[in-house]
Amino acid sequence: MFKYLLRLFRRRSVPMILQAEANECGIACLAMIFRAHGVNIGMRGMRDKFPPSPHGASVRELMQIGRLMNFRATAYRIDPENLGEMLSPCVVLMDVSHFMVLTRLGTDGINLHDPAEGEVSLGFREFANRFTGVVIDLRPSGRFDDAQKPERSNVFRFLVSGFVSQRLRVSVILLLALILEVLFAVSPLLVQTFTDSVVPSSDYHLAWLLMGGFSLVALLQLAFGLYRGLLLSRLSEHLFVEWNIRIGEALMSLPYAFFMRRAATDVYSRFRSIDNIQRTVTTKFVESALDGIGVVFTLTMIVIYSKILAIFTVLTAIVYAGSRQLTVDRARKAERHEIRETSQQHGRLLEMLNAIHTIKSGGMEAIQLSRYEARTRAAAHASATLQMWTFTSSAIAKFLIQFHTVIAIGLGSIVCMRGQMTFGMVIAYVSYSTQFIDRSTKVSDVVADSRLVKIHAERLSDIVDEKKMVPGVVHLPFGDAIGIRVENLSFGYGNHDDDVIANASFSIEPGECVAIVGRSGLGKSTLMKLMNGLLVPKRGEILYDGISVSSISPVDLHNSVATVLQDDQLFGGTIFENIASFAPQYDRERVIEVAKRAEIHDEIMQMPMGYETGVINMGKSLSGGQKQRILLARALYRRPRLLFLDEATSHLDSRNEQAINRAISALRITRVIVAHRADTIRMAERVIDLAAFCAGYASEASHV
Repeated sequence: MFKYLLRLFRRRSVPMILQAEANECGIACLAMIFRAHGVNIGMRGMRDKFPPSPHGASVRELMQIGRLMNFRATAYRIDPENLGEMLSPCVVLMDVSHFMVLTRLGTDGINLHDPAEGEVSLGFREFANRFTGVVIDLRPSGRFDDAQKPERSNVFRFLVSGFVSQRLRVSVILLLALILEVLFAVSPLLVQTFTDSVVPSSDYHLAWLLMGGFSLVALLQLAFGLYRGLLLSRLSEHLFVEWNIRIGEALMSLPYAFFMRRAATDVYSRFRSIDNIQRTVTTKFVESALDGIGVVFTLTMIVIYSKILAIFTVLTAIVYAGSRQLTVDRARKAERHEIRETSQQHGRLLEMLNAIHTIKSGGMEAIQLSRYEARTRAAAHASATLQMWTFTSSAIAKFLIQFHTVIAIGLGSIVCMRGQMTFGMVIAYVSYSTQFIDRSTKVSDVVADSRLVKIHAERLSDIVDEKKMVPGVVHLPFGDAIGIRVENLSFGYGNHDDDVIANASFSIEPGECVAIVGRSGLGKSTLMKLMNGLLVPKRGEILYDGISVSSISPVDLHNSVATVLQDDQLFGGTIFENIASFAPQYDRERVIEVAKRAEIHDEIMQMPMGYETGVINMGKSLSGGQKQRILLARALYRRPRLLFLDEATSHLDSRNEQAINRAISALRITRVIVAHRADTIRMAERVIDLAAFCAGYASEASHV
């Protein structure tokens, strides 16, 4: 076994930085190492400086990044038993293709920072089974950029902005909370008066008066409590709508590349983090806004009644606060794990639903159910672990409150028997001390929950803090068609990946029909996405009528350019609404006109509901050819001046394909077509062979 186990690492404090994309574990580990050595850089900065490849990063690439950041980077192949020779922290390659940061090697096991899951502790045998033997050692070799500013998240500012329009409602809620605090404070005094003044003197008049006072206080508490609950529900409703809409706006303003790098289920899971934040803020933070004041007031009262009893009460509150802080770190780890496993479970289910035709036709039901069962069991275990820590905190709180009440009554009785307090004062003290314990536990819970909310805020920051697309402001000149000029265009998905397209230069005249050809995987669809502005080139420029695509106003761009991509989708709604892109007041006659041009009108009319037929499951109730033609009709409905078609007729029979080709040829607009079929290519006036640009040289396309 490990001969250097007794030698502990010389340790640095290593921050935990989680990856947001599936293939960025490598740069996440480097960010942790850099931060441990004082470099103020996080995942956003790493993505900006070193964009991750969709294929991940190799050991050599991580070493290059380290050297660019003024670190000496050395890779070792080492046996597990010799790890004691390394200095922490260092990057280790685990499970063949996943990078982690090794933070500590001790006699009790090995601690790692896993950018996918968080802090991980492994036994020596498990670590040895997962360790590939590769270690990357990074040590500073020069001065860092002192001007590098720490990354700050805008999530807190975003959350606060949700309260701005509700200032009056929040103020009323706080005022009601203050009134309720006062009413709660009066109750013990009434009890003391009843016990010490009414019973000894048999004062029936005062008894009825105090009962009336008790009843009035209780009714006021009920009324103010109900009104506060109503306002909280309205505030919760407002925040739910406001935050979800603003997160949706932020999400839709992100570039297309953001969604290419992330699984849809992960983006959805991060989006839903706002719900957890909203529930916690409205049910705990706002509702308990004055608990801190209540703690100070009740503490003052119990000290006035008895300093000795107050010491016991305060110690009880301190014990609970300490126990809450001991469990919160484990709860944070459990919550991260639960979020990850639940997201993967939902992703597996959505994958099964989207590929149900493949599962059914291939007889893979048992296999896919087995995979889903494994994910479900993992998610259930993670959820149970999180609930266990939640129940543990709740059980400790209930025990301490009950324990404190019993002991406080006992100690108060002893003090009363010694003549230092009246029995009414004992009852009042127990009431105030119970309020103090209740409020102090809530304050401790809020502090702990704020750390749990931070997990969701960090996940939400991947959307809120991501660089948004900067919309253009230049208007396109009027005309029937748009001319395109591509100048020295290069594009690659990562800094260290070879360019998919290199130094491409060509022109397309207004009204011209051009076909882009090349073998599969060469980058035809990528070129089309670059040309219509979905992707941003690494170098070079794309011009519409002499204007850079990035400078064109989004309104002009969307009104003038239409695209039908291979993976385009329909949406839930009628065929009418889908062709009209869900415009509020669409032109039905125009819908029918473009449907006829796309050779789909007759088939729509044969459906029982015609154009009012509902689209189910993003068009899976339609044939591939029907879906393609509806998508083409949707593109034509916009009266574009430039039309991009990426294998838009690949599912059509030859008769329909020829009819659509004739309809497209008759259009007096610019058309750019990606196709493999000879009939579609023949309708083009020119052909651009993409192989020329992928081979590293550019040439003007030949005429057909």
